[in-house]
Amino acid sequence: MDRRSFLAGVTAVLAAPLATVAQQTAKVARIGRLEQSSSGTDAAFRQGLLELGYVEGQNIVIEYRYAEGKAERLPELAAELVGVLRQNCVRRAWRRVARLR
Repeated sequence: MDRRSFLAGVTAVLAAPLATVAQQTAKVARIGRLEQSSSGTDAAFRQGLLELGYVEGQNIVIEYRYAEGKAERLPELAAELVGVLRQNCVRRAWRRVARLR
C-alpha cells in the first residue's frame, strides 16, 4: 500500500463521523488529521473547513498528528488518533446514559 492510499483511507475513516455529527447535533465535532509532515497545509485545511461552515475552536476540534517524514510512524499515529476520537465518543455516550438515569 502506498502512502497516498493509506492517508486517503485514514482521512476518509476519520472524517466520516464528522458528517454524521454535523447533521445530528450542533455540538462541537472532533476530527483527526494525520499527515506525513507539518508542511504548512494546515491553513488551507482550516480554510476549506471554514468554507463548509466549520471554525476550529467554535464548532470543530481538530486533533493533529504528524509523522515528521517517517512513514513507519503513520500506523502508530493513526491508532493514536482513533483512540483519542473513540474515547471522546465513549465519554459523550456515557454522559447521555448518566442523564437518562
